[in-house]
Amino acid sequence: MTVPPPPTVPTGTVAHRYLGVSADGPDTDTAPDLIHLRAVTGVITPSTPRLIHTSGSTATTLECLPIKISYDASGHLQYTDPETGEAQSGPLRLPANDDSIAPTITYEVVWSIPGLGRTWSGNFALDAGDTVDLSTVGLASAVPGSSALFVDLLKAARELEGVVDVVSDARDDTIAARDVAVPAADRAEQARDATLTAATWTLTGPGRPDQPATTGGIITGSEPVGTDYRSTDGA
Repeated sequence: MTVPPPPTVPTGTVAHRYLGVSADGPDTDTAPDLIHLRAVTGVITPSTPRLIHTSGSTATTLECLPIKISYDASGHLQYTDPETGEAQSGPLRLPANDDSIAPTITYEVVWSIPGLGRTWSGNFALDAGDTVDLSTVGLASAVPGSSALFVDLLKAARELEGVVDVVSDARDDTIAARDVAVPAADRAEQARDATLTAATWTLTGPGRPDQPATTGGIITGSEPVGTDYRSTDGA
């Protein structure tokens, strides 16, 4: 007889539905047929061989055993009773993380279809009270024997997002540093050049263009050939 865990041991739930899909068979519809995958088996292995569960002043050592899994005729997850060897249906509850458990535990699940030569795996964390659907943990690859993990894809996306943020911040810092480093006179010259471009090389100001000293700094001698100067005082 299996000894039930103390009621205070934190648990989380693992769920999964897994079916094969094939061409439509001789039936009344034309949709692809969903098939019970009798050959699919799996093992869920804890990341640590044992846990220490503390409740008040009492500590209990929990030896973590691998859990064998398979799927019933409807494709729902079932697990093997370690004492009787019989398949059990219903929710699969595993020790989960909270403040009373040490060390932190994660799980690896490995599936295989011997007849097709396919194996794949995934890893997941389980917090107390949470439910993990294994459909979001492992993705069966089209290449036999290879593994493509949904969680790895998410991690890569987060890392790429972080790189983009770093590059964006570096760009903003460079622009800010450049603006500080450019002397005020140079910025004035840049603004003047922009005004010249916008005005199609037409300048307006006092004095005479052939006597730059009378123009109050408007004429500097660097104007393009053909620049039109319009004097505001008729000089």
